[in-house]
Amino acid sequence: MFDFLTKGLEYNKLAKALSNTIVCIDKLQSVYNQTYERSAVGPGLFDVAFRFKNEVIDRMDKYNWPSTSPVFLDKMKKHSLGEAVSIATTKIYLLAEDLDVKKYVIEILNEGDTYYKMKNAQ
Repeated sequence: MFDFLTKGLEYNKLAKALSNTIVCIDKLQSVYNQTYERSAVGPGLFDVAFRFKNEVIDRMDKYNWPSTSPVFLDKMKKHSLGEAVSIATTKIYLLAEDLDVKKYVIEILNEGDTYYKMKNAQ
């Protein structure tokens, strides 16, 4: 019984983290579109990618939820987990391309050098 409750709580955390990722990326993209200042957006993007890796990807790996599981990104729109992750990942990669930092974002999401530099800096 406790395993079921734990998984339910973790799934709720995952859904919130996914939603927060998309909201944060949209805000960062808006700032970049208004200012074109990479330095105003880059650190925020790395932070969002790092949290996305830890709070979404790692949680999905740990609990092995099927990509067809439903998740709400906002109160009105239901997506499959796979679709929601794809939306978030695409938004992260597109902003990273705009900022010319996609290599570093990929390293964060794949636990490369940049990921461990950020982890060790905490």
